[in-house]
Amino acid sequence: MTTERRRKCLLFCYQTPRSAGGGGEVRSYHMVQTALDLFDVTLISMGGLSGTEQIPDEIAQRCERVIQPSPGSTHHKYTKPPTRPGKWWLLLTTLLLPWRDHWIPINALMMQYCNLRQYPSRGAAVIARLVILSCQLCSRLGIAVPPMQARNFAPSWKLVEKEAIAAAARSRYDVFWVEHTLGWPIARRIVPAGTPIICSSHNIEHLLVKHLGSSTSQGVPARYSMLEYRHMQRAEIDAWTRSSIVIQCSDNDSNTTRQLAPNVSAITAPNGVDTGYFHTEPDAEESDEAVLLLTAGFGYAPNSQGLQWFLQHVYPLIRSQRPDVKFLFAGSAAGAAAERLGPLPDGVEFNSDPQDIRPSFRRALVYVVPLLAGGGTRLKILEAMAMNLPVVSTSIGAAGVPYEHNKHLLLADSPEDFAAATLRLLNDSNLRKELRKNARDLVSAGFEWNAIRSKAAAAIGELF
Repeated sequence: MTTERRRKCLLFCYQTPRSAGGGGEVRSYHMVQTALDLFDVTLISMGGLSGTEQIPDEIAQRCERVIQPSPGSTHHKYTKPPTRPGKWWLLLTTLLLPWRDHWIPINALMMQYCNLRQYPSRGAAVIARLVILSCQLCSRLGIAVPPMQARNFAPSWKLVEKEAIAAAARSRYDVFWVEHTLGWPIARRIVPAGTPIICSSHNIEHLLVKHLGSSTSQGVPARYSMLEYRHMQRAEIDAWTRSSIVIQCSDNDSNTTRQLAPNVSAITAPNGVDTGYFHTEPDAEESDEAVLLLTAGFGYAPNSQGLQWFLQHVYPLIRSQRPDVKFLFAGSAAGAAAERLGPLPDGVEFNSDPQDIRPSFRRALVYVVPLLAGGGTRLKILEAMAMNLPVVSTSIGAAGVPYEHNKHLLLADSPEDFAAATLRLLNDSNLRKELRKNARDLVSAGFEWNAIRSKAAAAIGELF
């Protein structure tokens, strides 16, 4: 008796999948597990932005092979743009030929100059405009310059490039899986010819970039944001058009994908929560402190923007009515976010890069989601609900899941309404109890990761 051969999959992971941490890393963890349920996987990981992160053992042990930077390997850091006359040639070739493997120096130029609102010198302003002009020229000529997020990973890619290219060319694969659309500008280099592609998306990234740029930028930074929007849009549509299956986080995102790439099969696999890890007994005592909590990866622009909006426009309104209220923001890069914000208001604390985020949930009485931009579905809300916390969110923050206002959470979009909804929850224990119960029922009914993975695997199996 013979058994059917499992199909072979070459999986390119843009960021290191982890079972806890930032939302994207958690989603990647479960999407990689879904791929492992379906295929024999050769996994390529760039080791995260630093090039040092390792694939978790529970994933590595299920793979046929893992290609990743060796422990202790590092890539060189971005350097400042050249300023000495003897290095002007590098500046000129970077500006004139940014697509010719100059991602690292062009990114250094953009990071140093293009987001500045006030320039330290006339020369800095000239360089910023030259960078914009260079990339605009590429766009007009139809030359694809990758978006910023892909360029950020160029040094990490160098650590695995030779081995990844050799692996892609050496074996015959039945499917190529790129985990996260942002990895496509790099992943497209190693797609074996004629191999069907599965593209797992986490957001409609170009719309997110457009919204952030229009709401926060003026002058040269605004032109740079629109340029990045076009780069991102081109990269996403290219990824979707060339894919056999696109996995999105929400039905809205799936519909947008079909509109921009009409021939693609787009399926929805919403974000979920591991209720075995994020769990608090329903009858557990509430915190005796009036602590508001936001958990997020604060290196992600929408989270950083939302934090700033909350502290500037909402928190003072809450404190004026309840001086005893405290606010805790916890997650990756929270310390860096605190530095950018400057002196924090009274009662505000942060917990940066915690190994276990659950103690922060247990300190809180109310969970806040002050997002002004984003896509997909929010892991943070599902985690808060699983941890038995009532939630106040903006409409954008709660998009992607059929939450009902006044049943599962409270929705508020203006600073005044957000503050009023938060105060309402702080002052009404019966309302908190009702929202917590309804939210737990919603999470257990359809947003546990095991169930989501099973449905996604079945949908892929039907289409493949």
